[in-house]
Amino acid sequence: MKRAWVIAYDITKDRRRTRVAKRLEAQGIRLQKSVFLVTGSPRGVRRMVRDIGGEIDTETDCVCAWPMSLSWEAEQIAVPPEAAPLRTVFVIG
Repeated sequence: MKRAWVIAYDITKDRRRTRVAKRLEAQGIRLQKSVFLVTGSPRGVRRMVRDIGGEIDTETDCVCAWPMSLSWEAEQIAVPPEAAPLRTVFVIG
């Protein structure tokens, strides 16, 4: 079942950070500098995070993904309201 996920990273080197950011921008919506919203199956998100994990230094960097509730769109709160993420998100595997 596809659902929304929040994916965030903490990457020390600019080159690796840029590479990961571009990949995530192609898959979802950037919410903040290192935080993205994507939609995908648990399997697809696991695969994407694992693939990204192969591109980072796991001694100093990390990438994490958290599933959102199925009703996140109706429950989201933002100030100003226009700051809320788009209703349409990209879908991955």
